Amino acid sequence: TEQHENDVLLIQKSMDDLENKAREIAEAAIVVEKTNIKQKHKDEIDAFQKSIDGMVSRGEEERSDLANSLKSLTTEKEQLVERHKKELSDQQEESDSTISEIRTKNE
Repeated sequence: TEQHENDVLLIQKSMDDLENKAREIAEAAIVVEKTNIKQKHKDEIDAFQKSIDGMVSRGEEERSDLANSLKSLTTEKEQLVERHKKELSDQQEESDSTISEIRTKNE
């Protein structure tokens, strides 16, 4: 009976020790899970940031391409305007010359 009481106390202490160890393990598991979740979120954020960076880079490339296209079109427009001015000037000279010839013949 005294031995029995000692055994019961020893068993109770062992159970308390096991419960404390189980609590420590559970707390450690929670810390590990929180760390894993934080890492997962960090990885997701990093992947999202890479995606955004890629979109920004593509946007900058497209903007550069559009700027180059606009510059090219502007140059082409200026060349067309100059060509048309020259053609109009040539036509005006031709018309003036023709009118002058007609006047000379009529006189």
